Amino acid sequence: MNDDVEDDVEDRVEQIQKLLCEKLGPEWEGKTMGDLHEKIEELMGRPTWTHEMAYPEMLIEELRNGKPMDAFKKSVEAIAREKPVIMVVTK
Repeated sequence: MNDDVEDDVEDRVEQIQKLLCEKLGPEWEGKTMGDLHEKIEELMGRPTWTHEMAYPEMLIEELRNGKPMDAFKKSVEAIAREKPVIMVVTK
């Protein structure tokens, strides 16, 4: 990986950390969750699910190593085994 690409990745990592790990700055006042979601998708370079934003460390890892994360698996693993799970399927 050349230095320009590495710099771009680290710049995107820094932006994701600021957006998902810190209090949002005044530039986000009046913005919506949809605006934040759109910005995360722009930084990731792919569509993202909103539940992926709960795991910024996985998004960062994906950016750094180029391997897609499995946020759904991580979400399911977070559910205690003794808890009932209700799935709703619509046509």
